[in-house]
Amino acid sequence: MLNLLHILNGVFQSSIRVLEWISSKAHWSFVILLLTVCFLFTLGGNVFYDIALFKDYSLTLQNLSAIIIYNISWSVLMPLALCEFWGVRYLVIRLLRGQGSFLTHGWVDFVCITPFVIAVACLLPLPINTWTTMLFLLLLLGFLYTCVLNIRVMSKIHSVQWKAVLVSIIPGFIAIPITLTLIVALYIASGITELPYPS
Repeated sequence: MLNLLHILNGVFQSSIRVLEWISSKAHWSFVILLLTVCFLFTLGGNVFYDIALFKDYSLTLQNLSAIIIYNISWSVLMPLALCEFWGVRYLVIRLLRGQGSFLTHGWVDFVCITPFVIAVACLLPLPINTWTTMLFLLLLLGFLYTCVLNIRVMSKIHSVQWKAVLVSIIPGFIAIPITLTLIVALYIASGITELPYPS
């Protein structure tokens, strides 16, 4: 048991060192690249999910184009939500006397989150069964592990206690549904919420 704990601690410390090294490579072009990747994978996952809904229909190129255009307006919400989470968390940490860089903060957040956005986008079109449920549970465990890494590294980046970083997550998540609700209300008002069914 002690050997297992020692191995797990070694893996955790190595993960922290890797994430710290990655944080030193922060650049705006990398941030934009990750946001683009999140958008494209979200779009792809949504499109394949909708195509699976229409498996009994004969989809034409016009139908596929309509589905893609429809999902672009929804998929853009993913990078928007990530940017909002980034900004709100950073402001909270600054209010708690954090001293880190805005760019480095966002870069580390996106490095931690992007793999899970990709994984969920790939799993979304799959039918729900025992295997996909197990994959989602493993994904959840991986996400929790990454959150712990993120908190530890952010505390070093901003020179604050880990509790301050943990507290910043709450308003970050609260701000997302508030803003997305307002955007969805605009979508409803503009009439782009109905999925285009094949003719």
